[in-house]
Amino acid sequence: KPKQLSVRYKIPFKDKAHLQQVVRLAEAKDTSGNRMVYTIVNITAEGMGIRQVKFEGDLSASEDESLNLWSVSFKLTEVRSVPELKESRQEAKTVTDQVATGDTVLQEDTAVPDQVELTSFENILNFIDKHLPDSETA
Repeated sequence: KPKQLSVRYKIPFKDKAHLQQVVRLAEAKDTSGNRMVYTIVNITAEGMGIRQVKFEGDLSASEDESLNLWSVSFKLTEVRSVPELKESRQEAKTVTDQVATGDTVLQEDTAVPDQVELTSFENILNFIDKHLPDSETA
């Protein structure tokens, strides 16, 4: 399962271009209409073994008038994780058809006896079952 990185940081109002750049990156799509994949260089991502990410979910930017900045948050999801790469490198195991060998076994007509010998515990359960009212008639 891909790992996720939650990102929260602050951008001063004077760096409006920085906020616009983050929004452009979050909205960017490739020719197939999928979100763009980015190579990330970050100590936390490196510690988690994450190399490539894409924006996931919503990008949030709220104003903090008292500090004259935007509080920005978003999530990055790992793309092409190490386990996924290892799995893709493994050769697919070939499936071989199994063929039955030997003679065909014919089913014999085995009659089930009408009366089955019950144990004493089964007799008690049978008695209780017969004397309990049905849930449909109750």
